[in-house]
Amino acid sequence: MKRRTFVKSSLSTVAIGAANPIELGDIIAPDWENISPEEMDHFLLGLDGAMNRISEESGSGKFIANLIKKPMEENDINLFREGMRSLLIVGNFGDLSIEGQMHPGVQKRLFYSAPEIHSNIENIMDKMKTLSPKDRGAIKSSLRDDPTLGDRVLEAIDREASFSGAPKRRRRQLQRMGNSILRRLKHSPDLAIEEYLKKYEKLNSMPETEEEIRRFMAAHMGEKVANTRIQEAEDASLRWRMKEFSELPIGYHSMFSEEVLTSYEQLEVDERYKKGLRILGIGAITTSVGLVFLLLSGGGGLLYGLGLVAGVTVGPVLILIALIILLIKAIEGPSE
Repeated sequence: MKRRTFVKSSLSTVAIGAANPIELGDIIAPDWENISPEEMDHFLLGLDGAMNRISEESGSGKFIANLIKKPMEENDINLFREGMRSLLIVGNFGDLSIEGQMHPGVQKRLFYSAPEIHSNIENIMDKMKTLSPKDRGAIKSSLRDDPTLGDRVLEAIDREASFSGAPKRRRRQLQRMGNSILRRLKHSPDLAIEEYLKKYEKLNSMPETEEEIRRFMAAHMGEKVANTRIQEAEDASLRWRMKEFSELPIGYHSMFSEEVLTSYEQLEVDERYKKGLRILGIGAITTSVGLVFLLLSGGGGLLYGLGLVAGVTVGPVLILIALIILLIKAIEGPSE
């Protein structure tokens, strides 16, 4: 099945009977030790429901539609939805404690979403790289000529996130990121875009093998800190494996393709999809207990200088820059 056809069909399907958006918005990511399986089930149900609502054709997009002059092209709509989903899943992962991050249900959702996140990052990079000087100049002029434009764009993004059921913490983070991005775009879109394109390339060239990643972590965090974080992740993963509980099936569809692999054992085969997760601040390390994901930006400022902004790595910033530019262009129409 072609990707476009699958996207249309997946947008119309709701995999679980999720709670309403108000309830989902109050869900807190467990960031403590000794998390119970029931607490993780509650969190995962909320995450799955929010991921579904973002991709539903009849659910999301209402607030964006009220903002723009004419409907966006299908590719741009999908880019926006995939971007919002990428920001949601990686942000919620970062809010969890190591215990929560190593939960099998969280791990499986990361692997399941890896192709979609990778595709989203690649499409966003293509969009950013092909923005003409005229396009960039028009963005700057639009923001300066209409002092309310940036606020209206951020409000629409926030209302879309709220409607999907994104936690309040995620929305506040998006607001802070968005305000910082708008200040830079008003000053110089060229400088802001080029800076993050360079940081993307730098992150994309990071090591990939287990041995290389361990050396990289030791060099940037110190060997003792790096070994401690790896050991904590391994121990947490083992604790989950020793517990008896029924895992919730993944309750949302991928927007990437119908052939997306559904278990992390299978996804280990395809290394290229892991790059999207890494750009969003998550690095893969293969250990004796299986494939473990660590939030690399969490310890010792590991990614500082590679794109860390207010606790967020370059990937989420790039995604939000692209979404803001996408909406500004849709509001203002094509440049003359």
